[in-house]
Amino acid sequence: MTSDDWAHVDLGNQIDNSWNKDSALALKLGNLSFIIRIRESEKKEIEKKHIRMLNVKERKDRKLKRKKVIMIYSFLLYKLLKESGGGFKKVRLCRDINPPKDVYRFIGIICKYYNEPSLMQQGFKIRFKNDGKSRAHNLANKSYQGRRKEDYLIKDRDMHDLDKLLRKL
Repeated sequence: MTSDDWAHVDLGNQIDNSWNKDSALALKLGNLSFIIRIRESEKKEIEKKHIRMLNVKERKDRKLKRKKVIMIYSFLLYKLLKESGGGFKKVRLCRDINPPKDVYRFIGIICKYYNEPSLMQQGFKIRFKNDGKSRAHNLANKSYQGRRKEDYLIKDRDMHDLDKLLRKL
């Protein structure tokens, strides 16, 4: 198995790096690509409802904040894989979000929320990339900066679902 048959996924602008900027998750395989973006207004809404209330000086609140950020990333990843048509079955993720076991766990929770089998049971292989620069990095940066249009934009219905998932944590 060569690395050429794995699609690369990268995040442009970390979710919790700046709540005042858009974030984009891009997937690239050869000359095929797909981008999903969450606007700053939706990120601010999430921050106001779920993050701002936490006291970041306490360890348990810092851990909860991190889990909520991982849940947002996992939701974006799930939507990216589903909305792209499912043609990308082997996906290599950039190590923007840690720990990987939480990403896998939260993707399972999201699949249960939508009453679907897990992505692994649907034939997806998801791995974390250990070395080098991701092929999707420039694509994700161009999208969140507004130089490339996204293929899917997180909308109100998605925000409602994400809000429900974040409340479960």
